[in-house]
Amino acid sequence: VDHHGLDRLAAAHRQRLGVFLVQPDGKLPWQPWARAKKTYTRDHPFETRAIYDYRIRCLPAGTPRGTFYSYYNGWQIQQPAGQVVIFYEHNHLYRVIRLDGSPHPGPNIQLWMGDSVGRWEGKTLVVDVRNFTGKTWVVGDLGGEGMHTGSFHSPALHVVERFTIVDADNIDYEATIDDPNVFTKPWKLGYRVFSRAPKDYQLFEYACHEGNKTIELMKDLFKR
Repeated sequence: VDHHGLDRLAAAHRQRLGVFLVQPDGKLPWQPWARAKKTYTRDHPFETRAIYDYRIRCLPAGTPRGTFYSYYNGWQIQQPAGQVVIFYEHNHLYRVIRLDGSPHPGPNIQLWMGDSVGRWEGKTLVVDVRNFTGKTWVVGDLGGEGMHTGSFHSPALHVVERFTIVDADNIDYEATIDDPNVFTKPWKLGYRVFSRAPKDYQLFEYACHEGNKTIELMKDLFKR
């Protein structure tokens, strides 16, 4: 794999994803110290294991990053009574969105994908997500190789998602990101999150495993 190939993959990812930031200048509103930390991580992605992308270490992607398009991920949505459940092909992830209005747990409970409480507003599922760890990234390119590398957050992260049913085959997505420990103000992103798969589509096992050589291979790649 060459750098140009990675560039093409990243460009195709961005084109398919259609992410936009609802900000006047289209930039994430980092606090100065947080921008410096994020930039250092981007420029030194393999310096220590502590700053490796958690997703390529077989750990959960977080929210909203777990909803980002990739060429090896699909989703399945089920609606049992009082819940919306999302299964992710990537890394066996799942989310249970409670619709019963129950409160979030106390702040000592910290979850990789956050705790999700939802409600319907017409054709839009509004989801309030709290109780995050500080270990995932808010955004990030496919393998942590792009400009968003190191886009961390704190456990104070609060995400409000809006899944809007556009038609029988498409769902749009908007997320408001608020973390007063890292950003100067809340900001938004949005894109077409789900399109209906062919009838014969099925989720396959995502075999992310111990002993995977991704880190070593990417180190060699970025030395070239």
